[in-house]
Formats: sequence, structure tokens, C-alpha cells
Amino acid sequence: MPDKQRKRLSGHATRSTGGPNIWLVRIVAGLIFCGIGTVLLLVPRGVIPVDDTKIRSAETVLKVAGGLFGGFGLLTLVRGLYGGFRRAARATAMRVHAAEPWVADFAWDPQGIADQGT
Repeated sequence: MPDKQRKRLSGHATRSTGGPNIWLVRIVAGLIFCGIGTVLLLVPRGVIPVDDTKIRSAETVLKVAGGLFGGFGLLTLVRGLYGGFRRAARATAMRVHAAEPWVADFAWDPQGIADQGT
């Protein structure tokens, strides 16, 4: 006889890593690293005036460090934005399909799948 009791699904099917607001932490960290990278790139160009006696590194070092900080910050920022959008889409899917929580886990085909014949 089939089990007709309603059971709550556990959260094992989700791909979320970290805490509930890790996407927000990634956005803030990405903005900070992008800001540091921008400053490091603008100093050798003379946009940000700095006393030459206080800078003990070559312009190339500042440019490379600025590129690395900016690139890492941009990557972290994009990952945080993607996580925020993914979380919002999942919350919307959970709200729309409250009786079918598995719909929010993956883009399931409502028609099902065909046998692959293996």
C-alpha cells in the first residue's frame, strides 16, 4: 500500500554553500576588492596624487597588484550577484509552487523524461 503521508523534504537537494546571506558578503567583499584594485591602478597614472617618496614600489608592481585585486573583486562581486538572483528565483518558485517544493530545486520538465534505452 502506498504511503500517502505528507513529508517535508530536507534541504539536501539545494546547492547552497555557506550561510543564508553569503551572497551579500560576497557582494560587499567584491566591492571592497574592486575599490582597492581601482586605487592601486589609479596611483601610477597620477589620477590620485601621492608623494613619490612614500611609494617604495615600482609602477609595474602597483599595476599588477591593482589588476589582481580588481579582477578578484569583480569575480567575487559577480558570484555574489548571481547567488542573490538565484536565491530570489528559488524563493519565488517556492512561493508559486508551495505544494511542490521539488520544482524549486531544478528546472524540471513537467512532461517528464523519456527512457534513454540503456
